[in-house]
Amino acid sequence: MTIWKNSDYAITCMLSVKEIEEMGFSMEDMQSDTDKTEEFLNQLVVNANALFKISTEYGIRDYQAMIFPNNNVMIKILFATKQLEIEDALDTILETVKKLNNTVTKERIDGIKQLEGQDKNQAYNTLVKEVEQIYKDSIALEDGVESAIEQNKLTEITCNFTFQRLDDVIEFCNGIGKIEGIPSSLYKDNDSYHLFMDFKVPEENELLNRVAVLAEEYNGKCTDGAVMKGYLEEHKGCMIEESAIEKLSQI
Repeated sequence: MTIWKNSDYAITCMLSVKEIEEMGFSMEDMQSDTDKTEEFLNQLVVNANALFKISTEYGIRDYQAMIFPNNNVMIKILFATKQLEIEDALDTILETVKKLNNTVTKERIDGIKQLEGQDKNQAYNTLVKEVEQIYKDSIALEDGVESAIEQNKLTEITCNFTFQRLDDVIEFCNGIGKIEGIPSSLYKDNDSYHLFMDFKVPEENELLNRVAVLAEEYNGKCTDGAVMKGYLEEHKGCMIEESAIEKLSQI
């Protein structure tokens, strides 16, 4: 089992199906048993905490699992953060207070008090409707924040295709053929070459599986690439910064 720390609030685990079974779980459990899945994820978090410090106080917010053709399983876990929740709530409160201060002024209240009969009723009802609308907008804003968080789940992963020979990388890129919308870059680290590709999941799962199988045919190995790419960006030079597959396939 290999565990990477993506940030204080996210980790990635790469392990085999056999290792999952040795932990007392099965892939069937992951697909059908919510309690078993939670127990399994919590065990991964315990293992991660033994390696490095991560913020798990508010539990797991989201996770994503992907099975590779070589029976390796990559699991990304994202942790909830109270700070973000508090900051969003404070922004909502501040926006609501600003609108109320602009709508319910002392001058306006005094003006309504001085009115009589139908004019007073109409002015009062108008003010009440405006205040009600502000509160409705506040609720909608809060729902919008929650919706944005929901939509901002882990939907993109960076895969690292590692090869020992540049010729294998070139042949691999030629074998992939034309693919659009998949960012790719190439780095060299000592005697190995790292071709990074970004996939949107789950909509590009099928493409990822096909590419992972193809990489093995050219002596390549597919692993999670987020941590390695960050390391290479900081310590090594980039051979091809973008559109690496397209450029290498033309050689």
